[in-house]
Amino acid sequence: MATILIAWELGGGLGHLSMLDPPAREWLRRGHRVVAALRDLSRAEEVFAGSGVEYLQSPLRTRRVADPFPSPCTFPQILHNVGLANLPEMRAVLGAWRTIYDTVRPDLVVFDHAPSAILAARGRDFVQAATGTGFCVPPDVFPFPDWRPWHKTPPEQLQRDEVALLAALNQLLAEAGQPPLERIGQLYGDLDEPMLTTFAELDHYGPRAAARYWGVWHSMRGATPQWPVAQGPRV
Repeated sequence: MATILIAWELGGGLGHLSMLDPPAREWLRRGHRVVAALRDLSRAEEVFAGSGVEYLQSPLRTRRVADPFPSPCTFPQILHNVGLANLPEMRAVLGAWRTIYDTVRPDLVVFDHAPSAILAARGRDFVQAATGTGFCVPPDVFPFPDWRPWHKTPPEQLQRDEVALLAALNQLLAEAGQPPLERIGQLYGDLDEPMLTTFAELDHYGPRAAARYWGVWHSMRGATPQWPVAQGPRV
């Protein structure tokens, strides 16, 4: 029997939980232990009720960053806006994730939009996978592309912002005795399995030649549509 830890850090609503439910139930059916460190525990029972999943609260930041990018244009700017460049806060967050790892002692960790959890897992010997859309599981690239080119932010500025965040992350890794990252995308490129639960056509970064797309699954079921009698395709 393996112990599988689900680590959900960022995002909201039932979208994350509903995508985690089918694999969690299948792992449990096969006799594994499943522990879920969740950002939002308030709705866990709407999805996992009766499954046997064990719950933990994932580390949360409750303060806004002092210097956010008002309209973030890249994945690193988003990471900055959620606090990954704040060294004192990140020391506490990383320490909390490491305590979870030491307590749960997982054989496999599945990260769902969990960059801090991935950073804290550097150097650990458990299998590491990430699940989510292309937005949540970005490619290992440098520099990251500009999602909002109409803002006309100079590429040199975006790259400077990315390098500044990389320096902060590498300081945290150095304090933990871990080797530095060459680029932020390496956090995801070094994972054992990036599980893109989307389709190539819907990838935020465009189709990736070497990627494996798993498609979309979820446990939520809506009502059967009652189509009106009309001409044209059903959309």
